[in-house]
Amino acid sequence: MHTPSCLDCIIRRHRSSFSHRIQKWDATSLHFENTTLLSLGYMLHLGHEGERCPSSPLANFRILTIADTNGIHRVKVHWCACHGRLTHGDDIQLMESGMFPSTVKRPGVAFTFRLLKYFQKLHSIAKTTATEFMKFLRHLTNSVSPSNVPVSKECADSRSSSRAEFRLVACRMSTLNL
Repeated sequence: MHTPSCLDCIIRRHRSSFSHRIQKWDATSLHFENTTLLSLGYMLHLGHEGERCPSSPLANFRILTIADTNGIHRVKVHWCACHGRLTHGDDIQLMESGMFPSTVKRPGVAFTFRLLKYFQKLHSIAKTTATEFMKFLRHLTNSVSPSNVPVSKECADSRSSSRAEFRLVACRMSTLNL
């Protein structure tokens, strides 16, 4: 746990750590309460080691749901536009940043490679299903109301079944398929 910091320091410290859990001081009730980097204005910049792309306007972002080993996170992602990178596709930029997109066109959900390796090991040893693993991630994210943790816009809109919530598509590069 870090010492209390100003907003600028928190954002700078988490330049490449979008999945950290943050707490802020509530001066009214005199205690720390959970918050999100998204609510603090954090933006994950792709392609420049956490720094803003000089070729991309700040409006070139999208809020994604990203699953990592400590839970499910809503993250504002700023895409790199250098040298025509936007034409390569969002999926490639996410994979270069260590995340596997749920779709190849305009993904709204991504899974970190670290999480996929963790799930692969857990599945091969403990025979954990994707549905059980998803329940576990939702509980990590919100242990009080895990069913309130949507993993996609479709899930948030329709409260669809857990089977539909955890969909991965095969990667175009067959060597990356799990």
